[in-house]
Amino acid sequence: MYLGAMHVRRSVLLLARATVAVGLAIAASACAKPKEYETQVQVVRKVPVERDTKGVAHAVDLELAYVDCPGSQTEALRADETFATCVAGLRTGDRTKATVRHRPRNDGRWESVIVKVGGCDRVAEADDPASFTLARECTDLRVNGVVVGFECNYLPERALVAKCPWFRR
Repeated sequence: MYLGAMHVRRSVLLLARATVAVGLAIAASACAKPKEYETQVQVVRKVPVERDTKGVAHAVDLELAYVDCPGSQTEALRADETFATCVAGLRTGDRTKATVRHRPRNDGRWESVIVKVGGCDRVAEADDPASFTLARECTDLRVNGVVVGFECNYLPERALVAKCPWFRR
């Protein structure tokens, strides 16, 4: 057998192993179970989306910052009337506990959803276009030792995932 055939056989074997590894990873994520985490959040913004004639909010947009996580991690969410009524006492700047559910998606990736804020249960809609997470870590941009701006990384870094594992995708 000549050297070229051995190289091809080795490449095919490596490709087969990689395919099996990817298949096992997808299967493992499909069997993975959701996990819930508690964390501290700070209310950045709270805006009633709809009000009735009596001034009662039927929905609320709430923007929260993850206090315990490194970088600048924020979550904007929209919730229904029950949640809006429950969080009516929260003000901008207040800190409270939040429960985050980290769950697998059908495509093998992971997503996180806030299911409770300050003791108020939140039912997240499946395809809610008004709710989103903005995870970023920003650092000063220096030129010749002088800060001239900043740059942000929008992919979760190891330090963020270590401290706040629900950001793992």
